[in-house]
This record gives sequence, C-alpha cells and structure tokens, in this order.
Amino acid sequence: MAARRRPGDDRSPAELARDEAKAREEVDRRNQLIELRDILQDERVRDLLWRIMAGTGMFTDQFNANAAIMGRNTGIASVGKLILNEILEANPEAWIIMQQRAWAAQIDEIARQEQERDQRMAEGGDNS
Repeated sequence: MAARRRPGDDRSPAELARDEAKAREEVDRRNQLIELRDILQDERVRDLLWRIMAGTGMFTDQFNANAAIMGRNTGIASVGKLILNEILEANPEAWIIMQQRAWAAQIDEIARQEQERDQRMAEGGDNS
C-alpha cells in the first residue's frame, strides 16, 4: 500500500512509508502485549512461564570458571530475562503474583522438609 500524502504534508514518500511502518509496528506490539496480558490471567500459564524462567537459570549466578560454560549459561538466562521483560511490560501484577506463588511454594517445601526431619528424629532415625 503506497503512502498517502495529505495536503500541507511536506514529507517525502520514503518518510511517509517509514512513518506508516512504524505505526504498524506499534499497533502490532500493542496487540502482542494485550494477548500476553490476557493469557497471563491463567494460573497455569504463569506457572509454566515461571518454570521456564527458572529452567533458564536466570535466578542463579551464571559464574563458571570455564568461560564457554559461563557464556552458554548467560545466553540461556537471557531467554528467561526476555520472558520476564515481556511479562513486566504486559502485566506487572502478574509478575508479582508469580513471585508470591513461588515464595509460598518455597515456604511449603521448607515446612515439609522440617516435618520429615522432625518425624525421623521422633522415630529415632537419622539426625541430619
């Protein structure tokens, strides 16, 4: 579709085409964020994205004495950070919900481990 000139618009056809392309990109990006905001309403999607981000190692230190391994780990973690940035741009509240859910799961896991330890100790088992 050729760029249309309006009366009094002294931009060149190339400038008009560039501006139209930029406007289309902005609309496309807005639509992407709306779609992501919509699917982030689903707890299962948030859980999946959290597992993917955790799996990329983005929540851990990327240091390794081997530069090649460290570079690989950093690259993989960048994927997780890309997902995080998308979530934050689309729906920051979803990120907060994801963090709270992960924190609650960590607390539950610690409580479960302590209960198992206490049970072993009560039975006269291992003291570790």
